[in-house]
Amino acid sequence: MLAAPALELVVPDNAEYGRPIHVQLIARGLDSSLREYRPAALSALFEVDSVRFEDDDNNREQTLALTVYARQAGRVEIPALVFQDLSTAPATVTVTEAVDRKTGEPMTVRFDALPDRAWLRQAIAVRVAIEAPDAFLVLDLPAPQEAAWQIEAIAPVTARLDPGRYAHRGGWYVFALRAGQQELNLPAVQVVRDGVVTHRFFPPPLVPRVEALPPYLPTTVPVGSVALEVSAPTGWWLREDTLQSLRLTVTGDGTLPQMLPPVARQLQSNADIVFYPAKARYSKKVTPETLRSSAEIEVPFRTLVNGRVDVPDLRIQWFDPASGQLRSATTQMRLPLSLGMPWLTAIAVVLAGIGTSAVYWVAAWLKRALVNVQ
Repeated sequence: MLAAPALELVVPDNAEYGRPIHVQLIARGLDSSLREYRPAALSALFEVDSVRFEDDDNNREQTLALTVYARQAGRVEIPALVFQDLSTAPATVTVTEAVDRKTGEPMTVRFDALPDRAWLRQAIAVRVAIEAPDAFLVLDLPAPQEAAWQIEAIAPVTARLDPGRYAHRGGWYVFALRAGQQELNLPAVQVVRDGVVTHRFFPPPLVPRVEALPPYLPTTVPVGSVALEVSAPTGWWLREDTLQSLRLTVTGDGTLPQMLPPVARQLQSNADIVFYPAKARYSKKVTPETLRSSAEIEVPFRTLVNGRVDVPDLRIQWFDPASGQLRSATTQMRLPLSLGMPWLTAIAVVLAGIGTSAVYWVAAWLKRALVNVQ
């Protein structure tokens, strides 16, 4: 006589945060296959790292072996898992704090709270801080490629706390590229000790409601804040038809370099001046506290007229996610007078004449002064 179908969940009583937990879901006497079954209740509590299916036809027993990681320390209550008309008994796993493999001392892991709303292309910080007894502990933070997200890893930094304790901080800045309800599961923060991965800490899922930007905004408008500085040639005059350069510095907070506005495109040649293709050098600073990008742009130009040169003002725009409004700033462009060679020659002649007259006048005055003295 065949035994009645049954479903059993096998879990350990205790596990360490950041270490793999081996779970088995065993089905006996069941005709349907467990191969494609993924228990949602388990995935909500743990990060499922790997799944292996085993089928023992002789004993009519199927095993779904899962390797999972707890999302935090503490007592985890696993509800009954249901497959067709069968269910398991509820189970409990006590997840203890992570422990440094070398010293046996505890490690404290903290992920910052995540927002439930964000704007399209707005920087969302996903930060982690791990306190540990080792100053040379390494955090490995991979930055995966996702179609709906732009992801930038934060280079880890280490700071000393009390003697024998160190804070290691890192994480990611992520940008949603699609509006609507989104979900992102970032990879584990891997703790490397003496070249070996000892722990893997998974961030909580990021599930924000992403707001679309106003339809009137150009796609080149960054979300964050932007500033512009202009360095133009100084002095009284520029020599006409001689190559000069404008230097533009664009900085953005909460943006990546490729998101900075293309300011140099506003410099269009006209009857007074011709602009040549710009050269740009981009950089970024990515820390747990700061995401800042900059562009150093050099724009060669040549003036074509004598006198004042008409140069357009430069205008930058950005979308402020805090207020939900479009912001802008205008930088006025002023160049010295443009003078050609005939004008420079004429000025030189005039100055030379003034100089000669001044010398003659001084000589005459000295001569009269000497006569009076005698």
